[in-house]
Amino acid sequence: MPQIFLPLDEITHCQVCGSLKDLRLCSQCGEAAYCSTECQKSDWPTHKKTCKTDRIDLTSFHPVLALIAEAVRVSATGTQRALRHVIVNSPNPGTPAEALPDGTQARIVKLGDPISPEEFSENTFKWWPTAKSEAVRLKLFRRITREGNVLPICLATCLALMHALYSTTTPAAADSPEHRIRLRYKSSPIADFGIARGKIKVAPEDLLAYVLSDGTVIKAQSPDDHYWIYFRTQKGDEAMLDCNMFPFNLCLIGHTRPYVPESVSYVPELVPMCFKDGAAGGGSSAKLAKLASQSEDPGQFLVERARFSVLRNPDILAAFEGVEVRDGSISMIGDVMEAFPEFLATIAGRKITSEERDCLFSTWATGYNVINDAALKDDRWKKFPPRPQIGIETDPGDVKR
Repeated sequence: MPQIFLPLDEITHCQVCGSLKDLRLCSQCGEAAYCSTECQKSDWPTHKKTCKTDRIDLTSFHPVLALIAEAVRVSATGTQRALRHVIVNSPNPGTPAEALPDGTQARIVKLGDPISPEEFSENTFKWWPTAKSEAVRLKLFRRITREGNVLPICLATCLALMHALYSTTTPAAADSPEHRIRLRYKSSPIADFGIARGKIKVAPEDLLAYVLSDGTVIKAQSPDDHYWIYFRTQKGDEAMLDCNMFPFNLCLIGHTRPYVPESVSYVPELVPMCFKDGAAGGGSSAKLAKLASQSEDPGQFLVERARFSVLRNPDILAAFEGVEVRDGSISMIGDVMEAFPEFLATIAGRKITSEERDCLFSTWATGYNVINDAALKDDRWKKFPPRPQIGIETDPGDVKR
């Protein structure tokens, strides 16, 4: 059973003399603070026994976390209602939003007769005959595929990260109890990470709503119930990772090949990932293209309303003591299992569905395996590029705003 070892939350005092002034972290492990070279040298005979920490740069590592969300969604492809029915109207790029019964607006996608997965795979034209091009058709397919379960995927990614990097079950810890693996951002260790809850600013024409043959309207993923992962360093710097913007036509993507072992074939070459310093501000979606050059802050689309620490949540830490990993699967001992969906409900502020509960545990297991296979096995993370190659997925006919 894993035990989570928390990193230093903040630098408070010298580990030797207790001084509160001129404090600096040990540059090797980031787990001890000293006020002077003299104090650090005097503590070295003791500290060297535990000064064994690999620090992985979050800027280089975050594409592995994006792989988790994509792996889960690829495995669920075809379960979405809009992919199991023929589209009978023309929701092509440039189609204006229409009013919905609740007073909001969205781009209407009218669904007709059912279509089987076999028919869909054989010829996507049968699924959406009026698409302007195959590129437009497949772009909408990818947007629909990536809808839903935003919160359980975010929480499960955090739990997998705790499990794989911050516990006694890490490959490093298995070799030596004192050997740790930690994340850093810039020059400072990550002290906390968790879930940010809020909304994402989206133009009405970038929202989707499905109209069934009987007139029932089903709204797609809600921009007002949005979640992403935040990271905070000991110095107070912050970063964010949002892998759930794609359904809203905010299609920042990154290449996965440097991060995926050759033996893994189930993850696409390009996956959604939006990583940046966690600042918020105004702006229109016309600025999205600038994100590809890292010159524009993706936080401009996000409005944070609350945040929930995962790494430092006491109930989650206690529940981890009843977690087991067997043959790549997550199992629980006793009644600790309920702590995780209960925390999910706390973040959401509502009762969660059985689908969200199942997604939480299945994504956690997937995430744990992805992190180990893609990053930790054979120290693959040491060969990652300093920064992923990113770009924007567009299609013919996209309208500039």
